[in-house]
Amino acid sequence: MRSLMEFASAIALPNEAWQCIQAYQFSAAEKQRLHHLFYHHRESFFQYIEQRDDAGSICMALYLEFFYERYRRMNAEDAEILLNGAQDLTLWVKLNYHYFQVWGIIWGMWRFLDRIIDGRIVRLGCLEFEVKGIDKTIDSEEIYLLKGRSLIINIHIPEQEHLELSKCTAALKQAAAYFHPIPPIFYCDSWLMAPVLQKLLPADSRIVQFQKLFTILETDAENRQMEERIFDDIMDDPNDYEEMTSLQRSAKAHLVNGGKLGTGIGILTKYYFEQRL
Repeated sequence: MRSLMEFASAIALPNEAWQCIQAYQFSAAEKQRLHHLFYHHRESFFQYIEQRDDAGSICMALYLEFFYERYRRMNAEDAEILLNGAQDLTLWVKLNYHYFQVWGIIWGMWRFLDRIIDGRIVRLGCLEFEVKGIDKTIDSEEIYLLKGRSLIINIHIPEQEHLELSKCTAALKQAAAYFHPIPPIFYCDSWLMAPVLQKLLPADSRIVQFQKLFTILETDAENRQMEERIFDDIMDDPNDYEEMTSLQRSAKAHLVNGGKLGTGIGILTKYYFEQRL
């Protein structure tokens, strides 16, 4: 079994971040209190963290330990899955350092990473999955889903994932088997489901190929998530956006000409109907 330091190395946590974690000195009473809040009063834990000036750094130290505690209790197969999910901790720590030159979890992402620790979000291959009750009724030609009653498998796309089609389809097949007997009805609410992407990108781009796996059910033209994700910011004047990538250039031109980017909701039922045959 890996030690905590070996676990940190296995998820590629930078050595400087590890040194920062080592510098934290928790009293036995404080550590016990924080563990109790996390496992039994989650919102109180978040409120405590978010009023601290060192929220990201202390949360980095605690979450590494929480991940490791759960990892140690698992069988080999489940431990490997959790280890893959724990790499999200490293991702958000690196991004926080990139933007703010501080080692810690980027603000607010502790409210996402805790669901990986709990096992509510599972990383399989290049995608992350979360079983949840659907929050709206869907009545389409493909399927009928009832709000609050039907289960879907929500897809989260890890930050900086390249969405290679073969890897995505492998992850979807793995998830269909992993969550069985829950129906493999995949649901994605994201800027990656925005139909405008098929105008902004070539047909053979990875994003467009991924989007075409889904049936787009709804769009929200006013949502500016795409701007935040591809430009790392939301600006009042689109002329101020940088143009370092082809997507940035085409999206900026679209915005400057008065267009909107938006988001979409996509559903993928292929594996559900395959299981029923």
